[in-house]
Amino acid sequence: MRIGIVGKRGAAFIPGLRSCGGVTIAAVCERDPVAGARIGQRFGIDGPCLTEFESFLGLGLDAVVVGTPMQDHATQAISALDRGVHVLSEVTAATSIEECRALVAAARRSSATYMMSENYCFSRTAQLVERLARRGMFGEVTFVEGAYIHDCHLVQYGEDGTPTWRTVWQVGHRGITYGTHSVGPALTWMDDRVATVSCLGSGVHSDPRHVQDDVTAMLGQTARGRLIEIRLDMQSARPHNMADFALQGTRGAFLNPRRSGEEPLVWLMDRSPRRDEWEPLEAYAAEFLPEEWRRFGGEAISSGHGGADYFAARAFVRAARGEIANPIDIDRAMDFTLPGLTSEESIFRGGAPVAVPDSRRW
Repeated sequence: MRIGIVGKRGAAFIPGLRSCGGVTIAAVCERDPVAGARIGQRFGIDGPCLTEFESFLGLGLDAVVVGTPMQDHATQAISALDRGVHVLSEVTAATSIEECRALVAAARRSSATYMMSENYCFSRTAQLVERLARRGMFGEVTFVEGAYIHDCHLVQYGEDGTPTWRTVWQVGHRGITYGTHSVGPALTWMDDRVATVSCLGSGVHSDPRHVQDDVTAMLGQTARGRLIEIRLDMQSARPHNMADFALQGTRGAFLNPRRSGEEPLVWLMDRSPRRDEWEPLEAYAAEFLPEEWRRFGGEAISSGHGGADYFAARAFVRAARGEIANPIDIDRAMDFTLPGLTSEESIFRGGAPVAVPDSRRW
């Protein structure tokens, strides 16, 4: 499988891609030729480094990893899919509902595989919690809270003061503009989709240059009548916590750490020794950790990002080859992306509930 890397962020997936065997990183596409050459040197890529995406697609690639700024994801994915090229796309899948419709149509008419790389779903903790949920250890999962708290001021402007794409697409408008890192794991653990959202903001206080609220909160009612709560905070001055999760079920609960030095905790009605004490999630790893993490966990963690990119890349290659079901196919990518896009209408309407489209009906 000849795979091309598009954008600097796409390079993070190379170790996982190569771990599958039979994979060649054939080319790099990066608007900044110096950055592109740096990727080629770092990973020993013999193929060309191009700056134009359409020329890059003309190289006869089997697959591409789209790791460009988020406003380019949908258009680049559509171009690749229309050529029959498999796509692993960074998040979010698209930046508007109209783009989502076009992307879904492209995926439907293409023979190629589309997968969105919501890497938070592939972290060790998320995979272990998912396995516990699938085995019914939490009972019915009724509520998940997720928060992405990340002071992004240092990446919103270049050294010369020029706004970056993050300024326009992440804090340049209101709503949950970057929510899949929270929504993705929540819906995976619930095995559900969001049907309705209501979104409110705290107002602009920290940085008047941006229209996004300091804190944005979204409540989502799922198709099965359960609840998710999502917080997005890319403005407030504080240490970051980009994976703040809590899960509640009818027979158990999970808490992710809120600061460094803490560990993930669970309480399981049928297993925990005391009703009033949490246990380390790690106590259940020997029994519930997925085989992929057992086999490749050490190598994955050494590749960076906690190993999540590594396993997302492996899942993509295996799905494209037909070895496994696609874990985040086009409809699941929409399940993760559309609640945030729909929240923009809700917050504009003062928090009014707004129905989230279901791409399966498009």
